[in-house]
Amino acid sequence: MSSVSLIDGHMDHTDDEIIKALECCINDNCNDCPETFGNCELTARRNALDLLKRQRATIERLQKKLNHSIGVD
Repeated sequence: MSSVSLIDGHMDHTDDEIIKALECCINDNCNDCPETFGNCELTARRNALDLLKRQRATIERLQKKLNHSIGVD
């Protein structure tokens, strides 16, 4: 489980907390949301974008490693 530093300097959230915050937004359920700062919807979107970018970079890195190990460029 990864932790991410927010763009606006607020506390770090794990990937699971980012997903939970988005689920809370989708279900209009602020009571269970791990995001407790001011503009929570903007923060949730920023965190989600960061999570997607990190996951994409990880997939690309692993794909390159796999291709190298099997001799494919």
